[in-house]
Order: sequence, then C-alpha cells, then structure tokens
Amino acid sequence: MGPTLSEERHVDRPELQETFADLLFSVELTKGVVHVDLGVTRVDHRRKVPVRNSVPVARLILSNGVARELAAALNAAVENMDSVTNDDMRAAITLTKPATN
Repeated sequence: MGPTLSEERHVDRPELQETFADLLFSVELTKGVVHVDLGVTRVDHRRKVPVRNSVPVARLILSNGVARELAAALNAAVENMDSVTNDDMRAAITLTKPATN
C-alpha cells in the first residue's frame, strides 16, 4: 500500500503565458491520452500578394479524464457564448471536480 496523499491544492503560475489559437489542426487518440494540436493564422505581408500561413502554437496531451472534462466545459461555454455581449463581460464555467486520471 502506497503513502496516503494529502489534500490537492491548485498552485497558480502567473509566469505561464497564454496562447491564442484560431485553428484546430488535429485531434488524435491513443491508449489513455488525447493529443490536440492548435494553430494560428499569420499573414506574411513581405510579398506583393500576402500569404496566409498556418502555424502550430500549442500541443496538448490530455488524459482521457481531462479530455472528457474539457469537452464538458467547452460544451457549457458554447451554450453560454451568446450571454457575453460586451468586451468587458466574462462568463466562468465552474468545474464540479478535479480530474482524477
């Protein structure tokens, strides 16, 4: 039998950068994990005719449990998108329990 674990705490890391994405490149499933590749469109104006480039910006590797929780939270966010009508408004999606796997 392993050691008894204490209560889990959320420890913030304010230095962690936020990443904007406007593209979903791929979602892949392997045993026990979901791989999500996100990207962004950037325009190269150095040419006579600007070129749009799709650039990867983040790769998320999620356990199946976290992937399910993220899917539920995103579904709730989509259902409430129309309630955020001004730039200064926010809607928070409350998670009911932390991921266990």
